Amino acid sequence: MKTLVFDLETQKSIEEVGGYKNLDKLRLSLGVLYCYETDTFTTYFEKDALALIEELESANKVIGFNLKKFDFPVLTGYKKNFQGRCFDLMLDISNTIGFFVNLNGLVNGTLGQEKSANGLLALEWFKEGNFAEIEKYCIEDVRLTKEVYDFGKANGKVYFRDKEGRKRVIPVDW
Repeated sequence: MKTLVFDLETQKSIEEVGGYKNLDKLRLSLGVLYCYETDTFTTYFEKDALALIEELESANKVIGFNLKKFDFPVLTGYKKNFQGRCFDLMLDISNTIGFFVNLNGLVNGTLGQEKSANGLLALEWFKEGNFAEIEKYCIEDVRLTKEVYDFGKANGKVYFRDKEGRKRVIPVDW
């Protein structure tokens, strides 16, 4: 049994590739996997894309945020028939409450923390060749996703802050 938490960053923006219908053209900047069984983080750069996909396909469960609509479609640029076994926190939560909550909202509400950056900043770092900052940011996103998931699994709920700043509960069955 192998359970992973996954996130990736891209080389290009949605606008640069002509919209969401072309996610496979975004190109991998880097991806990070956390493995529960070994308690390790592993970074994969674009040259390692097929090894990353192989690792994802070998897992019993891949946990992430927006995997089905973003991360996995990006990887189809490297393997057309890629399909990972995933548990997508974003989809599960939006199906439960009927609207979208971003990862930072969950991180803030559940863990009392903030994400260190965002994907647009990671694109700038890529253009600058600053892979160290991209890796640091992506590892942090994987860690925060894991901690939100672990909290929800242990407590049967996670939290987010609404537009008025009130802490709201989301029941989960993870």
